[in-house]
Amino acid sequence: MCMSSYDTSSSSSNRSGMQARRSRPPFRGAQHNVRAIYEDSDDEIMVVALGENTKEENIKAVGDNNETQFQNKIMATFLIEGEPVKMQVDCGATVNVIPRKHVPLGIPIHENAKQLGLFGNKASITSVGTCKLHMMNAKNRQPCDVLFHVVNEETCAPLIGSRKAQSMNLITVQHENIASLDDSPGLDKYAKTKSEVVKKYQEAFSGLGKMPGKVHLEVDDSSPVVMPPRRVPIAVRDKLKEELNRLESLGVIDQVQKPTDWVSGLVVVQKSDGRIRVCIDPQYLNRALKREHYPLPLIEDVLPELASVKVFTKADCKEGFLQCELDDKSSLLTTFQTPWGRYKWRRLPFGVSPAPELFQKLLDQNLECLTGVYKVADDILIVGRGATLQEAHADHDANLDALMKRCIERKIVLNERKFEYKTDRVKFIGHVLTSNGLQVDEDKVKAITEMPKPDSVESVQRFVGMVKYLAKFLPALSEKSEPLRRLTHKDTPWEWGPDQDKSFADIKLLVSSAPVLKYFDPECQTEGQGDASQSGLGFVLLQKGQPVAYSSRALTPAETRYSQIEKELLAQVFGLEKHHEYVYGREIVLWTDHKPLVSITQRSLATAPKRLQRLLLRLMQYDVQIKYMPGPELYLADTLSRAYLPSTERSRTEAETERIHLVDSLRISDAMKKEILESTARDEELCAVMQYINEGWPASIRDCAPEVRQYHAIRHELTFDDGIVLKGLRCVIPRTMRPTVRKRLHTAHTGIDSTLRRARECVYWPGISADLKDYISRCDACNTYAVSQPKEPLISHPIPSHPWQKVGCDIFTVSGQDYLCTVDYLSDYFEVDNLKGRKDGSAIISRLKRHFSTHGIPEEIMSDNGPPFNSEQFAMFSREYGFSHSTSSPEYPQSNGKVESAVKIAKGLVKKAKTAGEDFYMSLLVWRNTPTADMNSSPAQRMFGRRMQTNIPIANELLQPQLVMDVRERKIQKQERQALYFNRHTRVLPDLQVGDHVRLQPSRHRDKWDEAEVKEKVGIRSYRIITDSGRELRRNRRHLRKTSAHSTPEIPEPNADDQAPEWFEDSGQPTITTHATPMTTPTNPPEQPLRRSHRQQRQPQYLEDYVTN
Repeated sequence: MCMSSYDTSSSSSNRSGMQARRSRPPFRGAQHNVRAIYEDSDDEIMVVALGENTKEENIKAVGDNNETQFQNKIMATFLIEGEPVKMQVDCGATVNVIPRKHVPLGIPIHENAKQLGLFGNKASITSVGTCKLHMMNAKNRQPCDVLFHVVNEETCAPLIGSRKAQSMNLITVQHENIASLDDSPGLDKYAKTKSEVVKKYQEAFSGLGKMPGKVHLEVDDSSPVVMPPRRVPIAVRDKLKEELNRLESLGVIDQVQKPTDWVSGLVVVQKSDGRIRVCIDPQYLNRALKREHYPLPLIEDVLPELASVKVFTKADCKEGFLQCELDDKSSLLTTFQTPWGRYKWRRLPFGVSPAPELFQKLLDQNLECLTGVYKVADDILIVGRGATLQEAHADHDANLDALMKRCIERKIVLNERKFEYKTDRVKFIGHVLTSNGLQVDEDKVKAITEMPKPDSVESVQRFVGMVKYLAKFLPALSEKSEPLRRLTHKDTPWEWGPDQDKSFADIKLLVSSAPVLKYFDPECQTEGQGDASQSGLGFVLLQKGQPVAYSSRALTPAETRYSQIEKELLAQVFGLEKHHEYVYGREIVLWTDHKPLVSITQRSLATAPKRLQRLLLRLMQYDVQIKYMPGPELYLADTLSRAYLPSTERSRTEAETERIHLVDSLRISDAMKKEILESTARDEELCAVMQYINEGWPASIRDCAPEVRQYHAIRHELTFDDGIVLKGLRCVIPRTMRPTVRKRLHTAHTGIDSTLRRARECVYWPGISADLKDYISRCDACNTYAVSQPKEPLISHPIPSHPWQKVGCDIFTVSGQDYLCTVDYLSDYFEVDNLKGRKDGSAIISRLKRHFSTHGIPEEIMSDNGPPFNSEQFAMFSREYGFSHSTSSPEYPQSNGKVESAVKIAKGLVKKAKTAGEDFYMSLLVWRNTPTADMNSSPAQRMFGRRMQTNIPIANELLQPQLVMDVRERKIQKQERQALYFNRHTRVLPDLQVGDHVRLQPSRHRDKWDEAEVKEKVGIRSYRIITDSGRELRRNRRHLRKTSAHSTPEIPEPNADDQAPEWFEDSGQPTITTHATPMTTPTNPPEQPLRRSHRQQRQPQYLEDYVTN
């Protein structure tokens, strides 16, 4: 114990006999300030801590020459509401003390004045009351709730007493070195303290357990769902990978290499200590999983066995679900996506709907036949019976020893932090068990019995509304409320008197007891009502409309700044965790008056903001369905949320949720954060959004202010923190900062898709995709050094109805010799002419005339746009012979693919014949007589209707004329197969309009895209342009990249961020350029581009209460 001198000027107590049992004389030495004082169980004064002017260096322990290695004081730093407070750890104190100046504003102090004094002295100090503070150890980030005595002494240092110091693992008492008064030989078989239990059975409190036996998940006939991969913020990727590796090394998860039917989404949650928690979003899987319906224990089953019980210990399984191993088939059902591939759970994951029943069943099987041990959910109750307390302790120790040995044998691991050792009072299955029998749980009705008095007409009306609802269970309630109802009459002055006091007290007593308050019936359907006001939470548990338990609490200052949807969900989680024993493992219907809460629970977890995500994950351990009920009908929860208890005591989940600072997830500099904060404050649009987030969004978009209607569709994903609006994990950029952010996103000058992927990870504003596309299309650097555009879908030439109806021409060169190739589009038959050094118009025309005299005049000739086909001489030839002449775009030979294919074959025949020293014309004849693959006929058969005689013997019957009837059909099938494979990686480019500003793809030896302007459209995907230098060129659409400078931006591709309808522009079919001749095929006029309708689409009024896709 800590003993020290005291200051005689301190306040003292003259109560007679206060120190009569203590004969220890006070130490008379140097005087010091009273620093901390505490009380014993009989309200006696015990010990003070030394003041700062203590001179302990003159005091030495007898026989200890190494005492300098130990500190005189043990000081520790704790965080209270984020503020560091230095406290002294005193192993001799039995209470915790804190000065009022360290108690945060808003924390209630319960007045309970007590005299606290010095051990062995009469000096004392008065505490003004007690308060419970939620603290965090600054060293290991371990949270804890501590009950403090509050004093007004400014010089008093905060003090952590012995009991709390041990429970927080700040100090350890070596009991094996201490002889207590009740020690006697032969009684040290069992451990006597919690620390001894943990030390003796260390294997039962360390590591990750793995119970024998495997659990099986079974799905119904629902169609499997594969959820797409979700983006993981760059800031947490390394931590996520580290956690996945850790879980894999523990055997909790494993990588999946083969295909699986079910794939769930990944949800990453950051804990308060900065670590990562890996969860899955089994939304669709849960709908298909069959429930086990394993019965949970009832209090009626346990109560008869608790007679003569005097000692209780309560244990909790550590990460209970993860101690259950899945069989191989079930493991594949839990597959989930990550940036590094798919993983599956080898242990039962949190959030799977049958998990509570499967865990309870496996735990019962492994802990069966243990005397004095009872299990429900992950709680284990160990009891001790006996006629005397000593017998009960002995029985308890034997039962606990058997449990611990079974846990070690079956590899069941318990949670040391939640281990409650040897108490005479414990909560179990919604009841309070004591050594004196079953007692009423005051927490069930505390929200009613300690409800503050109404202070306005509105608060009286709410209370009376609750009374009206409950009057059906006890009609006398209406009569009791008459004095209260008088205050609500019109023109009645507010005057709260004795009649109202008595009425209010009587009603609270009736409402908090039978028959209004119902005993929990495990066979009845259980419901809950949760509601949140601006400063409080209220929840009531109901069965058949009758209350079973009430609860309420005040919101902390941080929680009051939550968005309304976060407060509403917090109310539901608060109620469920407060009444965990009643609702765990049972189907629960939750009622809320906040309609958006219903839809957000039906969406993917990845779309929810971080706080909502944390609360939704906690909600997954319960089998709940959230339904909507109008606010005026939610009498009980609404009243409790507005007339709440002043306490801010919260569960661990609620405390963790409060510590989630969304802005902390943004990796930005302080200067950038300040700029966003200031710009958001000046942005009227985002200020209105924050107001809607805080107060709740209207159900209909028509009820929103015009400037925020564009946010209505994503309202469930929006939240704000520290004055910055966020959409999920993405920061919503104010309007004035968007030009700066656009420039930063495009600093690397990556393409549109890359820039959008980067933007979608970190920032958002309405229309961000269209905005960035327009900005990038205007980027001069990107337009100057752009990459080639993607291929467009294949447009095949129409199949002619008869041979030589459409032919193609091209000139090719082999070994310095020029040749003319003329091919028929139907039969693939081609002629090859040696130009003998001349390839002018006269040479080409003379060869074509010879072919026309043999095969006839075609209706159309297709060629490239070069000489001599672009000459006036060739144009006169086409008019004279009456055929139309179509040309392909320059630099784009693919548009005349038939000729290119024939030229390739002809070149091969010429080269091979020359190399082999053979006759080229004999090679050509053999090729014409060879059947074509997939056509079942040769080019000669398709051209002339017969085979041709060669120098190879052939039957006369095969040389007889016979028309091939299926040429066209086979050609069409071949084109369709070709288009199927070609179009896999193509994209339609929108048509260009006259006056559009474009960039021209450079030729082979240049890398800069020159600027140009569209003059006219001369064919399908073919345009005439004028460059900046004044040159007039013709180019294919693929060689022209549209830019936004001096023109209307291209219509953006559909994107969920812009919430635009799908829209694609058809590029049409090839257009033929013709000369004016009697046989000219008319040209179809260019198609007009589709235009997007500007009419606002509104949802029908009768669907406003429904969630539509």
